[in-house]
Amino acid sequence: MDYYLFKIIVLFFTGIFMGLLNVMSGGASLLTLPLLIFFGLDSSVANATNRVSIVVQNLTGVISFTKEKITDFRSAWLLALLTVPGSVLGAALSLKVTNETFQKVLGVMNIIFVILLMIPVKRRERKDEKLSKWVYPAMTAIGFYGGFIQAGAGIFIMATLKLFSAWDLVKINAQKVVIATVFTIPAFTVFLLSGKIIWDLGISLALGSIIGAWLATQLSIKKGEKAVKVMLIITILVITVWLFDII
Repeated sequence: MDYYLFKIIVLFFTGIFMGLLNVMSGGASLLTLPLLIFFGLDSSVANATNRVSIVVQNLTGVISFTKEKITDFRSAWLLALLTVPGSVLGAALSLKVTNETFQKVLGVMNIIFVILLMIPVKRRERKDEKLSKWVYPAMTAIGFYGGFIQAGAGIFIMATLKLFSAWDLVKINAQKVVIATVFTIPAFTVFLLSGKIIWDLGISLALGSIIGAWLATQLSIKKGEKAVKVMLIITILVITVWLFDII
């Protein structure tokens, strides 16, 4: 098989898994970024190319959750707007760092990410849906991280909303998709203007991610919080295996 065709096929099917994983939990970029780098892209080009599928899958998730009337747009837009300044700054900064620096930062963040996921957090029960004030600075920080690397940003959003709200995981997931869409678009614009997107590879990932994102919303809606929890556990295991090079 021609190597170019092989890459396109691999990225398409990876995109399906990526869309499923990212819309239901997050963290798939921890797998797709190394894959794109393995296919010969330098880190900034891989980061830019990866954003094509991120935008598409998030938009698919927003449309699907909106049709089911699950998303609370009033709160989602407020939280999403807080991520925008950090997202633009993070994306711009990622274009200036060297390949070696970017990969070291990615490695360090992976380690921190896995450690945080393994720490049990006791959450105070809330009788209303009022958000804690701590969610606002947390969203700004997540925006910067999402603009810079993206990998794992979805799970950081879900963990933050789980900690600082009384929402169930299905609603949190719907809110997360809106927030991720909003901070991804300005970051994507920065990468678009940089001219570093490899469109054929990005579109192949994106087409697969549309399928995965649609499947994820259907599973989340039909199976409820239990399905989201299962996907979160799977995400953690996949990231841990990749991080520590177990296989």
